[in-house]
Amino acid sequence: MATGLTFRNVKIELSIDGAVNWTNISGQSNALIPSGAERNIGEFYDAQNDTPTLGAGKLGRHELMLRVKYTETDGQAWAILYSAKVNATEVLVRWSPKGANTGDWLYTSDAGYVKACPLPGQEVETGDPMRVEVNIDVSAVTKSTVA
Repeated sequence: MATGLTFRNVKIELSIDGAVNWTNISGQSNALIPSGAERNIGEFYDAQNDTPTLGAGKLGRHELMLRVKYTETDGQAWAILYSAKVNATEVLVRWSPKGANTGDWLYTSDAGYVKACPLPGQEVETGDPMRVEVNIDVSAVTKSTVA
């Protein structure tokens, strides 16, 4: 019986220079939730039929939610993403669910923009490290295999 894959060994990286250099943020992130990318479906109702004629339109953008640990260290996830939001810098995201070993699948986004990267804050009584949920919108994500 095969076991299910988990996300516990995911490798997540960011690039703000067009995929020349990548920063590994795996030790500063605990979630990456992709959504969006729905295909637009059009419909036409005619007078004779009770059901519509459908047509396939374009794909919508991908929305990537990253949950990152808040730190005040330049070059770490929150600082990179907050600066990218403020300066409208293009960001690329890539991740490998199994950890980026040879043969593992790798998902790489096109350049997109940080839509939301809030300032830090939480309840004072908790001992949890501060975290921030960041939203990045990209036009496409490509699947490849780690070489």
